[in-house]
Amino acid sequence: MRMRGLLGEQRGLKETLEAQDEAKRQFKEQVHDAMNNITDYKKFKKSIIKLYKMYVTEEMKPKKQDDTDTTQDFIKLRTNMQRNVSHLREA
Repeated sequence: MRMRGLLGEQRGLKETLEAQDEAKRQFKEQVHDAMNNITDYKKFKKSIIKLYKMYVTEEMKPKKQDDTDTTQDFIKLRTNMQRNVSHLREA
């Protein structure tokens, strides 16, 4: 049973590694394509801007899960405070 779990984890890690290698390969190809335009300033600039928009701005977008975690923490805190206030009113 433990062995099956380890093998499943290994497969998952291999798939993740392959996906990362594929992403690196695509990025290298896109940089190489951009470098082919180095003689023409305008084409080079457009290709660099395209790469920037594709990779840098994608990383800067906030994730929805962070917002939901913060909201859930706020809800928990609020319910605890309301419970404390109700206990103080009873006393």
